[in-house]
Amino acid sequence: NKLAFVEVSIDNLSRVVSESLDEPEWMFELSQQMVQSNSWFWGCGVAYAPNYYPQYGKFFMPYAVRRGQDSIISMQGAASGIDYTKKEYYRIPHAQGKSHWSDRYEDKFGAKAVITTYGAPVHDADNRFVGVALADITIDLLDEVINEEKTYRSTQRLLVTGNYHVLAGKETPVLKEVLDVLKADKGKDAYFTLTTEDGVKRHVFYTEVGGKTDWVLINVLDDSEVFGKLRRQRVLLLIPSIIGLLIAGFIVWRSSRNLERLREAN
Repeated sequence: NKLAFVEVSIDNLSRVVSESLDEPEWMFELSQQMVQSNSWFWGCGVAYAPNYYPQYGKFFMPYAVRRGQDSIISMQGAASGIDYTKKEYYRIPHAQGKSHWSDRYEDKFGAKAVITTYGAPVHDADNRFVGVALADITIDLLDEVINEEKTYRSTQRLLVTGNYHVLAGKETPVLKEVLDVLKADKGKDAYFTLTTEDGVKRHVFYTEVGGKTDWVLINVLDDSEVFGKLRRQRVLLLIPSIIGLLIAGFIVWRSSRNLERLREAN
């Protein structure tokens, strides 16, 4: 749902940009407003096609980004001649004509963080490519989201791309083993059990995130924590049952013995 909110916001922004091609300077203000009104956005901007506005240089990218939690600045995201056309968030929407979530990467200039970027292509009235509207989401934020509301303390979660590149979450030895299984058998069901080298049984659930991503969310749970209490409860219930059966058997045996004595007496 949160990713869908980002997608809808930027898809709408791409339409606004296409209708405001005569106001490129306004994009600085609009990008800042987008970041200010969307707590999920770390950065937001528009990366125009090279030389679309020659007066601003070959690469022109109005961009706004957070600096800490309380400060948002506007900047030229293509300062120093940075060629964003080689970036995944620009390259794929340009080539395929559709929105795209990028793999994680470190932006040392603009976002100054490890991020993933959602890019939506912008076209003019004649359907010619103009550029890409984009939003940056930090991997730290994705880490927080996928680790919310854990039912079990031992739950391990990992968010990966369709190619099984890790986006968010801690890649523990157990999760690495799970990834190896998924890579080997991409047609597996959304649930399977795995006994690791240390002899611990684990339950693995995974599902596609959906929307415009190809991401997969993986959950790994320890069998002992999931079913441990149930097994202990079963033992506690089994003991009285066994005692009850023994008592019933004793009663039946005594009754049978008394009946035999009665026959003998008769």
